[in-house]
Amino acid sequence: MSNDRGPRACAVLLVTLLALLTPLPGLALAGDAPGAPSGAPAVRTGFVETNGARLYYQDAGQGRPLVLLHGGLLDRRMWDPQFLEWAKRFRVVRYDARAHGLSETGPERYSPEADLQALIDALQLERPVLVGMSLGGRVAIDFAVAHPEEPAALVLVGPGLSGYEFKDPEVLAAERRQEKAAHEGDAAAFVEAYQRAWTDGPKRAPGQVDPAVREKVGAMARNSVAKFEGSGPMLRPDPPAIGRLREIQAPVLLVLGELDAAGIHEIAALIETQVPRTRRVSIPGAGHAVNMEKPGEFDAAVLEFLRTLPAPALTAGTNLYEKSLHFTNRGIAYWYAKEQGGLERLTGLTVDQMGCMKAKCHVASCDVCHRAEAAGQASYVATAARAEQACPRCHAVDPENKTQDVHAARGMTCTSCHGARDLHGDGVRYDSCLQDGAVTARCESCHPALPPSRSHTVHAGKLDCTACHTHEYWTCVNCHVDTRLQENRDESVLLDGMFFLVNRRGKVTLGNFLSYVYRGKTMITFAPWFSHSVMKTGRPCEACHAAPLVREAAAGRVRAFWWEDGAVKGAKGVIPVVDGVKWEIAWLDRADGKWVPLADPPAPLVNYSGWCSPLTPEQLGRLAKPAPR
Repeated sequence: MSNDRGPRACAVLLVTLLALLTPLPGLALAGDAPGAPSGAPAVRTGFVETNGARLYYQDAGQGRPLVLLHGGLLDRRMWDPQFLEWAKRFRVVRYDARAHGLSETGPERYSPEADLQALIDALQLERPVLVGMSLGGRVAIDFAVAHPEEPAALVLVGPGLSGYEFKDPEVLAAERRQEKAAHEGDAAAFVEAYQRAWTDGPKRAPGQVDPAVREKVGAMARNSVAKFEGSGPMLRPDPPAIGRLREIQAPVLLVLGELDAAGIHEIAALIETQVPRTRRVSIPGAGHAVNMEKPGEFDAAVLEFLRTLPAPALTAGTNLYEKSLHFTNRGIAYWYAKEQGGLERLTGLTVDQMGCMKAKCHVASCDVCHRAEAAGQASYVATAARAEQACPRCHAVDPENKTQDVHAARGMTCTSCHGARDLHGDGVRYDSCLQDGAVTARCESCHPALPPSRSHTVHAGKLDCTACHTHEYWTCVNCHVDTRLQENRDESVLLDGMFFLVNRRGKVTLGNFLSYVYRGKTMITFAPWFSHSVMKTGRPCEACHAAPLVREAAAGRVRAFWWEDGAVKGAKGVIPVVDGVKWEIAWLDRADGKWVPLADPPAPLVNYSGWCSPLTPEQLGRLAKPAPR
């Protein structure tokens, strides 16, 4: 809005802004989602007509639907850090609210909740997750109160709340500065007062805020100011949501910037005490614009919450299950393909030609897990106990695991951690269970706060739980591909007592070792691993630091497996996986049903799976030294 529009227009804008109660930051204004992440899905755009106005939207990805609701005076671009990245896992829709961004105004009285409903209906979004910041959070709350069965969950980011009146001195002072600027027709002063109240917040000066964030917020606010003129009055819910929070049925995640206004924290406290299934995350060093200031921390909190939600129900014409790994069984084919550096690189044969695709692992029908027979009649059952009976068909567990694993010892089963989403999928076609998003179960889901210990302090953020707390797992050595091809059966050697360390997701984690022999040629594959054999007390420091096998790796050679007395023997202990190390391995052929050492085996091909990498020389150097006392 420019100054020549006069005080009356600014006064109208001021009333509207204060009613919406939402100063929220956006992102780059020259275009949407600049610097799109690699592999980002295509974006579908359009307008939805609702009560005399057209709302502009963008729609990307597939799977569970998420609707992003922006803050007042801003538009869809405030979600640039999240939009395309999240669309790799979900169907994500963001839109400009009426009189914001590219959406139109209209002279009629309107309800933001009705506008949201029109969008949901037009795009056929089945039980979406509503992600709303400030005004967007307030609209999401009002919508959830009016339509308790509609949203699958709410993510409320520094939310407003209808019926709540701010008492913060800083917020009230900003309102007075905005009112003065409106009467004087000074749009720049109006936007600056808005910035001081919300982008900076009560605890920071402008110079303490990322200037790029502040500039984008200001530019977006200035861009939206003029659109309020001529807009019809906004209807308020009656009664307001402040007295109806207990009617919300959906699970709620509250995400707050630590430096946000006291009133926002008070609203969050009201929600937390009155909405039954609410969890709260506070992000240090962030103000109201938390998704822009701290996108990494913000995304991690939201995605972890989304992983805990039950899988969406199937709807007509949409079958999430047919894209799940239980249906497609894509993992084996993906890892064996030459494009991934897999076994096809050694054999020149596809996984189908080798006969490694096991029919029992391809669950083409729901009957496999959910069909039951009673008195000669078939019926469908959905109990966890019945589903549990199907798991060992493909996921064999060592009987000793029942005593070694702390979870099994407590009576927990597979479905205690792996819910419907892990079993049935989320509508995204994943290549492997190792791919981010394919499996939601995480140690941190049940253990968000680690008990205080020196090891947890030293290794925080650098070491995955499995590296220390895995009791035992088996290593598959010398898989004899020729036997698979000639006799349609598997021959290999299983050894235990070895714990390989690799990098994954920025942490050192447990890896698995697989070796193959084909026509006298050899190959090694390393992949992340989780053995489901978890012990309460972690491995002692000396098991890794300066341990014998670690020192061998640091010297450039590891004696891992050898032939002795007619059998393969294996090393015991922690083995760091590092590029350039010479692996001393007994390579075997088969003759007359017996193992026979290869006389002069060639150096093996080495493959690191797509979601792991070797330790760095710096990491190996730290491991090779005794643990500091």
